[in-house]
Amino acid sequence: MPRSAAPGETIARRQKGSSMGGVGTFALGVASALVAGALGPALGRRVRPLARGTIKQAIILGEGARQRAEGVREDWVDLVEEARTDVRRQHVHAVPPANE
Repeated sequence: MPRSAAPGETIARRQKGSSMGGVGTFALGVASALVAGALGPALGRRVRPLARGTIKQAIILGEGARQRAEGVREDWVDLVEEARTDVRRQHVHAVPPANE
């Protein structure tokens, strides 16, 4: 776990004590790029069906969630309309207050 920098300590000074210098880090980056370039297409062909399947499942789940949300919204609208109808009925049948 990297330690946090002390006040006034620069990143370069903190990295000076690390086991890999700037040239080593650069070489590691170049080697990673070469390996990724060599293995990338083959790995991509294997990962593509998995990625496509994952995306399809996300679409299916999203559609199901949309349909459920639409059903809940329709139920809510129905409840609100029923409540408004009840209020109108009660208002019509309400006894007016007596004038004092």
